[in-house]
Amino acid sequence: MSDLSQRDRACMLGVLSSCLLLGLPTLSAAEHAPKADSLKVEIDNRIEAGWKGQGVTPAAITSDSEFLRRVSLDLVGRIPTIAEVRGFLADDKPQKRERFVDRLLSSPEFAHHAATILRRMWIPQTDTQEFKRLIFDYESWLARRLRERAPFDELVRQQLCVPVNGMAVPINPDGDEIGSSAFIAVSDMKPEILAANTARAFQGINIDCAQCHDHPFARWTREQFWQTAAFFTRPSTDVAQPNAALTIAVDDTEMTVEATLFTSKPVKWPNKIRVGTGRELLADWIISSENPYFARNAVNRMWANFLGTGFIEPLDDLSGAIPASHPQLLDRLAEAFVQSDFDLRFLVRTIVLSRSYQLSTVSPSGSSWVDDPQLFAQMPTRSLTGEQLYNSLRTAAGLKQDVTATHLGYRKHPRQKFAARFLVQRPSEGQRALVQTLLLMNGSLTGEATAAGQTPLLVAIESAPFLSDKERVETLFLATYSRRPSEGEGRSLADHLKQSEDRSAALADIFWALLNSSEFNTNH
Repeated sequence: MSDLSQRDRACMLGVLSSCLLLGLPTLSAAEHAPKADSLKVEIDNRIEAGWKGQGVTPAAITSDSEFLRRVSLDLVGRIPTIAEVRGFLADDKPQKRERFVDRLLSSPEFAHHAATILRRMWIPQTDTQEFKRLIFDYESWLARRLRERAPFDELVRQQLCVPVNGMAVPINPDGDEIGSSAFIAVSDMKPEILAANTARAFQGINIDCAQCHDHPFARWTREQFWQTAAFFTRPSTDVAQPNAALTIAVDDTEMTVEATLFTSKPVKWPNKIRVGTGRELLADWIISSENPYFARNAVNRMWANFLGTGFIEPLDDLSGAIPASHPQLLDRLAEAFVQSDFDLRFLVRTIVLSRSYQLSTVSPSGSSWVDDPQLFAQMPTRSLTGEQLYNSLRTAAGLKQDVTATHLGYRKHPRQKFAARFLVQRPSEGQRALVQTLLLMNGSLTGEATAAGQTPLLVAIESAPFLSDKERVETLFLATYSRRPSEGEGRSLADHLKQSEDRSAALADIFWALLNSSEFNTNH
């Protein structure tokens, strides 16, 4: 043990924590936290009513360490830094969870991680080999617009209405209000594919089967499918067409249908139709208050993203055939989202501060896992996405993040290449494959992160003269698990470190074992 005073040791520990902030900007307090307290109470009351009705005992509220790690992974796509962990655990002021959430939501990191979430929500095709080239440019555009606080509905409209040429390339890519053409590109600019993808991504409606015949289980007809597709057709010429609506020929028939909304509300066509008019009219209706699907779809998908399961499952079946687990709550959240002018941060903040989100993954004593996940009585353990795992490995090791290195482009960007190897469709259902486990154990990123005597974290821990072996082990736990080790964990690993002839290698071995554990590789 060092002869330094407790005060000096605490000061130096703070310096060590600060040096591991990875060069990221300090997160300032939110400018103004959304006034969602009453809405949070509504969420909790309606969910708790479901527990009482089913005689279910919910899990306990999760610990500060677990909440900190969970919300950091969910909002900024990485585990917290050592400095963030120490600061949060030492904070004894009221509402520290609310304040930390507001700091994360105000950070540039939130915009970048939210861009990844929205990409998978809106154009999951980009996770395929055919369209992966679109990922980087699309997420860069989304992140920029999210940093600018662009409303959720505006993001959708810009994608549907972006002016493109015949190859789905934006006509004015440098314009301030231009959208990304990726959504149109993954649909090959075909009206029928655009119709299906638009209904699924932005309205939570699966109309794919109605392309060839009336939907066997839902109310959508083949005619409605092609009426939607007609909005994406191009006029026969760029010259104005007065007093006419867009039409499309139905495949394998002699029938031609006119562009018509799901609600059969008359479309107010302009006197002159130009290229893009149909997309603009459809987009205006999709994001309008008259559309019963848009806001509910956004809420349902975001709730599922953070709690593992939506109010309605599958997520693309909001047609009414499947009842919501909490219909009044879904409608109330959708209403509040509209009233917030489609403020994504407002919606996210409301969800992650709810009681359901803050529940433990551990079942109450004497009970078992609740069979119905839509009761939201226990938080599910979720796999880390490839992006979360990549960012967290670098964060734990003290390596600089490179998620904003736009000059690298997609093909050379290590984050995207790594994430593609650890693709998870639904984190609440994901399981690590053997080849992925071996890749994590022996891959180049893990090797870089655990290099003895080289990784910033390991160098800082080994070279700090004021740290005891027990404190070195504690720092490794804070860096990986966002918690302090148990008495048994700390003692056994400190003894192992003390007895090792090569302390650098021993520290690296302990760090490697922690990074490859299920506790590090899951969001719990």
